[in-house]
Amino acid sequence: EIGGRSEQAQRRVAKIGDGWLASGLTPEEAGVGVQTIKRHLDLEGRHIEDDHYGVILGTYLSDSPEAGVKSLQSRTSPVRNDKPLETYSLVGTASDISNRIQLYQEAGISKFVLRLMCPEAESLNQLSSLAETVASPINSRP
Repeated sequence: EIGGRSEQAQRRVAKIGDGWLASGLTPEEAGVGVQTIKRHLDLEGRHIEDDHYGVILGTYLSDSPEAGVKSLQSRTSPVRNDKPLETYSLVGTASDISNRIQLYQEAGISKFVLRLMCPEAESLNQLSSLAETVASPINSRP
């Protein structure tokens, strides 16, 4: 798997990669990336399976997106300066996070690496809650 948000990185994926794993993308940017890679794959005469497109997203399960962003902003600096944190992360309730994941899936993303953005003391609880309230329902979708 090769990553990167730039079109140059996406061309490299099409030329030599067997998948794409980029970080800090909005759903819209992910969709453009998937389409760009597929366009360049056609030019290269290559194919990458549809289930080989992924994203790495900062994730914080909280009472609301606003509460999560406020908590994160007090502890971390943003990965990107050109977009609000909540546009390229999964922050909020289980429902908020599931809905955001669905937007990425609709954009062509099938693999998700969730990077916890919580204090270490919350990690086990976050993992358990994400597994139960987000991953399990998504995995049981038809």
